[in-house]
Amino acid sequence: MSRSVALNLNLHPKQGEAFQTPATEVLYGGAAGSGKSRLIRVAAIYWCSAIAGLQVYLFRRIRDDLIKNHLEGPKGFRALLADWTAAGLVEIVEDTGEDLGPYKPVHETATDSRTGKMEQPTRPKV
Repeated sequence: MSRSVALNLNLHPKQGEAFQTPATEVLYGGAAGSGKSRLIRVAAIYWCSAIAGLQVYLFRRIRDDLIKNHLEGPKGFRALLADWTAAGLVEIVEDTGEDLGPYKPVHETATDSRTGKMEQPTRPKV
């Protein structure tokens, strides 16, 4: 039996247009606060939940900026995935700081802890 826990993956119209495009490459820009980071977080959650085994990596020049922008705060991965985390569907694995080569990724997993299967979120509302 699969559990279903809704996430708030709502997007603004321009974000929705970029998310739903059939294009294989999208250039999405704008000033600070224009929703670029939210779009990529929502897309990563949706795609990783819909495509078994898909891994999405986000990079920033300064690691602390990556953590502050994409993990922490009211709009970060922790907040977006809070309901799935509470339901045991997602585990956020902390970066231990051990040497993993040139990159020190923070892993996000979206699997049902009972079945090991990826949970399918509802498509973001546009």
